[in-house]
Amino acid sequence: MSAAELIKDHAENPRNFGDMCEGLADVYVFAKDPACGDIAELWIIVEEGKIFAMRFQSNGCKSTVAELSMMTTLAIDKTIEEAKMLTEDDILAPFEGLLGKQHDCPLSSIKILHAVLEEYEKTR
Repeated sequence: MSAAELIKDHAENPRNFGDMCEGLADVYVFAKDPACGDIAELWIIVEEGKIFAMRFQSNGCKSTVAELSMMTTLAIDKTIEEAKMLTEDDILAPFEGLLGKQHDCPLSSIKILHAVLEEYEKTR
């Protein structure tokens, strides 16, 4: 599958998309881009120190949805420490540069991942 096909696939068929039943998630975070009003939500379940499940919702652009989708596929089954080591480059690498880095975007998947992991560590 080409990088362009991968982006389209993750944008149109996002992995781990949808909310998580209330009370099921260990941690939930919400992010909003004040410039455009787009939002993203992320839920995680951690079991035995590993990310067991993740779900996200977003009304963001297709590249944001694709990036969030890819991030969840990379983070699931990682320990908290391993997930903290993920970088934006790790998440964007499969897209071969076709998705621009969104360092300034509050909906950047790496920012949301790090926020949910930070929140998880606060609760433990």
